[in-house]
Amino acid sequence: MGRVQQLLEDLGIRHIFSMRNHPQTNGKVRRLNRTAKEKLQLIVHASPEAFDRALEAFRHWYNHEHYHKGIGNLHPADVYFGRAEAIQKQRQLLKEQTKKARKQANLNPNQNPRRKRNLRTKSLH
Repeated sequence: MGRVQQLLEDLGIRHIFSMRNHPQTNGKVRRLNRTAKEKLQLIVHASPEAFDRALEAFRHWYNHEHYHKGIGNLHPADVYFGRAEAIQKQRQLLKEQTKKARKQANLNPNQNPRRKRNLRTKSLH
């Protein structure tokens, strides 16, 4: 067994190969490459070093700043470093708190500065 294969096994990573001439089996990598190409084409690279810096900036953005729909609108780094569950719990708690606050504001219009109050009284005529 090779060193790379041993490392993958030690880390519990299953190495999957895509089929030759069958791009559908490699969709995630193809999407990553397309996104990288789109972002990196926007930059004029004056030197190989400038391209290397742009590539590193893209890698950081993609893994640490860009939300991915396929993994629950998380950053890949959050999933990789085991922060996904804590982030999802925090989002759920915030959602519940916001829902409760909105409900309370709707039930008590005097405490809601955004809600317009109707100051006119109805006529009995």
